[in-house]
Amino acid sequence: MTEHDNELNEKLAGCGHARPDDVRPASSSEKLGDHAGDFKLLARLSWEWVLVVAAAVVAVALCTALGFAHFTHAHQSSIVSSKESASSLIAQTALAEEAQIEALETRTFEFAHDVEVVLQYPSYAAGCEMCSLTSAIGAIGYDVSAGDLIDKYLTYSDSGDFSEGFVGSPYTSGVAFPPVIIACANAYLADQGSAYTFTDYSGESFDTLVSMVERGIPVLVWTTTDFQWGSTQNWTPWGYSNNGWWAPSYAWGAELGEGEHAEYSWYTNEHCVLLCGADDDEVTVMDPQQGFVTVSRDLFETSYENCGKFACGVAVL
Repeated sequence: MTEHDNELNEKLAGCGHARPDDVRPASSSEKLGDHAGDFKLLARLSWEWVLVVAAAVVAVALCTALGFAHFTHAHQSSIVSSKESASSLIAQTALAEEAQIEALETRTFEFAHDVEVVLQYPSYAAGCEMCSLTSAIGAIGYDVSAGDLIDKYLTYSDSGDFSEGFVGSPYTSGVAFPPVIIACANAYLADQGSAYTFTDYSGESFDTLVSMVERGIPVLVWTTTDFQWGSTQNWTPWGYSNNGWWAPSYAWGAELGEGEHAEYSWYTNEHCVLLCGADDDEVTVMDPQQGFVTVSRDLFETSYENCGKFACGVAVL
């Protein structure tokens, strides 16, 4: 070793560095010993991260569960609230419908005050039903003649079926009952685009008819020409009735109340008028043969009942 080398070694030794001849690789045990602290730190950090992740998972699960529970509660509350709202709406709707029906049932009109006389003579010898109908339709605001209703909207029956059409002719002789008159009225009103319709009030008590009139609704009533009870007439094999009237019923030889449609039997002096006023003692009718007529209420009521309780008029419901 040269003098220069000795000097270099001495300087290195003085500085705390090993000389190159003293340098050697570290053993495995020495390396593990040097990193043992690192491994412990890493292990501790790993467990801490596991705990952090686990805590996060638990927190997410709790939040999810709480959120679901809140959603479920809110959803159930919403359902309950919706059911309560629906029930309340149904109840309110029912009350509104009842109030509307009550209002319609008590609503008053001016129709009965607007009735005008429509006479059947000289043009419509058997047109009392059609003249009464013309007056009733005019009262609700439509200008139509009996002739137009007869020629354009009235149906006829060749078989003697009073529910099918007019039997005979309003211009000469014949008769019709509520079903045919109602069909004629509704055909005309539909053609006018009207919201009004006629309906059958047959079988109603006379007090009900009077209450309709008191509300301003005129009613067609089947009676007799003298407001007395007329006897029921029927077909016979010879075409004559017991008192000389030719008067068909639905069943040949049937008495009133017998046969398939015997409720529409034609009776002596059959007549139709428009009831348009009433009080405790008297009623006022538009009689197509006479004009406005005042009649004893009791007499007219008895006639209405004895003649079969036939009536029709404007529907109010």
